[in-house]
Amino acid sequence: MALRKLLPLCVFCALLGCTDQTQSFGDDPRLLWWTDHETGDLSDWLDKSPPGGFVLPGNSQVVVTQDVARSGSHSLLIEDESPTQRDYALAARGGPLPPGVYASAWYFLPVALHPVSYWWFVLYRSRHPPYDLLSFRDEIRLSFTTRADGSLGTVLVGEEFGTILPLVDRKIEVGRWFHIETYLRATDGPDGQFDAWQDGELTFHVTGRMMETKWAEWMTGGVADGLTSAGARLYIDDAAISTERLGPLPPFQRDER
Repeated sequence: MALRKLLPLCVFCALLGCTDQTQSFGDDPRLLWWTDHETGDLSDWLDKSPPGGFVLPGNSQVVVTQDVARSGSHSLLIEDESPTQRDYALAARGGPLPPGVYASAWYFLPVALHPVSYWWFVLYRSRHPPYDLLSFRDEIRLSFTTRADGSLGTVLVGEEFGTILPLVDRKIEVGRWFHIETYLRATDGPDGQFDAWQDGELTFHVTGRMMETKWAEWMTGGVADGLTSAGARLYIDDAAISTERLGPLPPFQRDER
């Protein structure tokens, strides 16, 4: 099945040619992986496209649900069921990712959640030999944070570059889908780069040494040290990994042919 979308002219005019027609790029080599969760299970995360991926439920939930969806009828639910302690409910795509790669997804919070100090919802992890499940370091984390007015915002933390405040302190809206896209040039030298966009606006930009090694994988969901609020659910949909920036595209639609 190919993925079909109406592509925004401002983003894809140069990439695929100016058009107002729905285009299929599910087999385009620049789109490395995608999911709209319409399989009804976690198979897109685990098996679709090499090198596959994995799910870490921790003591919580990582499941495909029909509660709410941005496209179709399914999305990925991350539900923290250990609000008084640290937990790590994550879905991941394995590495090594290309040295310059974009990863994106749409997110939905039904109610505000407030972590004790962090809820990492985007995470890049490095690995070193022998590249097994125990040979990792959590490197770059995009976290929900509580802003001065009590609303939700974001903060960026990296093992190599420390804590970075946003270029634009954008509010995370509750009860509305929002889009996060990141770019990582994963090098272990001074020429690395990380960028993040929220709903198409650049919110973080960092250059320099990014990680311990060049071997990177992308994870999304929730690594939290506990919650001070009752809200503990995060929905994720229309996720993709690509070698070109996608931007906040329209909802995914599968071509069943």
